[in-house]
Amino acid sequence: MKKILFILFISLLTACSSNQELEHKLEKTQEALEFANEVIQNLEHANENKIVHTLYFTLKEGVTDDERTQFLSLIDQLGELSYVNAIKVGPPSDIPDPRAKRDYDYAMQMQFASKEDLEAYAQDSTHLAIRAQAGPLLAGPPVVYDFDVLD
Repeated sequence: MKKILFILFISLLTACSSNQELEHKLEKTQEALEFANEVIQNLEHANENKIVHTLYFTLKEGVTDDERTQFLSLIDQLGELSYVNAIKVGPPSDIPDPRAKRDYDYAMQMQFASKEDLEAYAQDSTHLAIRAQAGPLLAGPPVVYDFDVLD
């Protein structure tokens, strides 16, 4: 009977270590699957940002610092729209390049995955409301330059 119990005990220990090994292998497999999913998502996003929408803004004479802050806050809200993959905004840089244009108070670049996303953004009610709020702060309509990103 002792031999049978000993054999059962050894079998149980062997089974436990096998379960631990299986659990370890399962954990490593799950990690590998998560990594593979990240790679696939990165590849899917590699084709994004195909359209860049660039705008140059001139603010009205006499715009206060508070109004500038309000304008920049409105611009930041555009980045929250689902169509927009990335947004950057800023004043002219103080780089001493004689070719640099400094005719505008701010430039903004937005990246879109497709022309359809840019078109949907252009008709979006939030975008249109922000344009209406920012409009009175502008000296005129912004200069717009859209371009396709070359691969």
